[in-house]
Amino acid sequence: MTVLRAFILVTLFFGSVGESEAETNLPATIRLSLIEDAAEKRVTIDQIKGDLRHADPETTLVDCTILINYVEQMPSGHDTGYGGACQVVSRGKATRITLCNDRMVGKFFESAQVVDEPEQIGFFIHTHCPPGG
Repeated sequence: MTVLRAFILVTLFFGSVGESEAETNLPATIRLSLIEDAAEKRVTIDQIKGDLRHADPETTLVDCTILINYVEQMPSGHDTGYGGACQVVSRGKATRITLCNDRMVGKFFESAQVVDEPEQIGFFIHTHCPPGG
């Protein structure tokens, strides 16, 4: 991974697994969590479907293997976004993409560069779809 070589404690919530230390350049104010709750996953999938329809009506979501909730703590509260590694069909061709969006403002971004690790998806969100105005 080509990131700053400083170890920053990033709190990762993977159900009962707990905290992990990851090599990343995410600020300590960022929390990443896997979206595993069925209701939250449905809401996020529906949001992704809408984002894809708006960005490219010819692309449809098949499934997401990893969905990450991204929360940035701020003095005035927090702001959130999401990202994931997903399979889509675009113009009749199945492909894998990495995508993200800010939940409030809307900064949808997708890339054919697929990342499969939660920390990498967190960095992808931070780079392409950071929450906030």
